[in-house]
Amino acid sequence: MDETRLLINRAADKYRACASDYILTNTPFLDLAQQSVLDGWIRREKIAGAFFFGGYSDAERMVLCFCPDYIADPAAYFAEYEDCCPVAALRAAVLSPDTLSHRDYLGALMGLGLKREIIGDILVGDGYADIILLRDALPLVLRDFTKAGRAPLKCRELPLSELAPPPREVRKLRDTVASPRLDAAVGVAFSLSRGKAAEAIERGLVYVNNRLCEKPDATVSEGDRLTLRGMGRAVILELGGTSRSGRIFITVER
Repeated sequence: MDETRLLINRAADKYRACASDYILTNTPFLDLAQQSVLDGWIRREKIAGAFFFGGYSDAERMVLCFCPDYIADPAAYFAEYEDCCPVAALRAAVLSPDTLSHRDYLGALMGLGLKREIIGDILVGDGYADIILLRDALPLVLRDFTKAGRAPLKCRELPLSELAPPPREVRKLRDTVASPRLDAAVGVAFSLSRGKAAEAIERGLVYVNNRLCEKPDATVSEGDRLTLRGMGRAVILELGGTSRSGRIFITVER
């Protein structure tokens, strides 16, 4: 059985458990590719009550929740009943002058025996990291996550409402494109030639609003979020108006 079919089958098991037992169920954390596969499955099968959640609004790694119909607004429900949320967070403060990277924290967590699917986003700040993970793993991590490399750590549970993603250095890029095609927008956003952008799209490296898109000529719109694996994320802020030569103005924030 290929990985895609296995992923869908596991999600379907969670959905059936939700429907039969009338309980909230969830998958482990999913990367963008897995989210895209399951998003397509949800749309094809018209799955009700499915909700991706990563602990904060701009999360990259997310779980897929299946909610019974008494949970009309999952985000509001999780905010009010955080103990019922399958996702939790902790803050790991560094008790030494060491500077730790995302890789340092992730390696130390996996050294505790945690699989990658247990761990969500790791938000690295100055002297600390906010770590999102499955709630079931929280007690173990609070107890045993005492160092990363040689740096000692002190951990405490962090309410999801207090998650503080570090501010990103954002820049606006303005250019013109011949048409509102995905390859043109990706080229502007990530400073690539149109040919290189098209190649990345065809290789399955580009996501539009967290959905895989492999068509270079797909049409993009204002507000679309573009992700190029290994390069980062961007948002199309403006797309419209034409230059004297008939090209379309585009503004992208990255």
